[in-house]
Amino acid sequence: MEYGEFALGLISGLIIAIITQIIAHYFSKKSLEAQQEHSLRIAKMQLYHEDRKEALIKLDELLKKGYKSFSEFRNTISAFLDGSSGLFLPDKLREELKKEIQDIDQFLFEKEIDLYGEPPEEIFEDDHEAWFESLSPEERVDVEVRDRLSRLKDSMRNKIKKHISEE
Repeated sequence: MEYGEFALGLISGLIIAIITQIIAHYFSKKSLEAQQEHSLRIAKMQLYHEDRKEALIKLDELLKKGYKSFSEFRNTISAFLDGSSGLFLPDKLREELKKEIQDIDQFLFEKEIDLYGEPPEEIFEDDHEAWFESLSPEERVDVEVRDRLSRLKDSMRNKIKKHISEE
């Protein structure tokens, strides 16, 4: 009986060792897969943040650039926003910039119609008002667009700096 009990103990020990190895292998494989998946997500996030940072920097450069006309500015910025790099910009920032450009474009369209009618009466400081009144209707529109564009560029550049500093 001793040999039978010994053989039975040996066989059961081997079976327990094999089962333990199979379970350990299964869980270590699952752990390794989870680590690989986590590492892949981290790498994708880092790439996305780098692409976003590059898109913000490119937009900042486009905003710094001087343009001969509003249409040149609008076409350049719109092409960037609708392009593949623009997709990495924060949605809120991209939509806000598009809306501001559309607002200025609408303003120009309305002023183009108003050029042949009476110029709108606006309230300014005395010196500025006198200077503004001395301008032709076309020059007034030009001054207004340049002022709005300047404010838009400053506003967007500040928002870009804010987004870059948050990352």
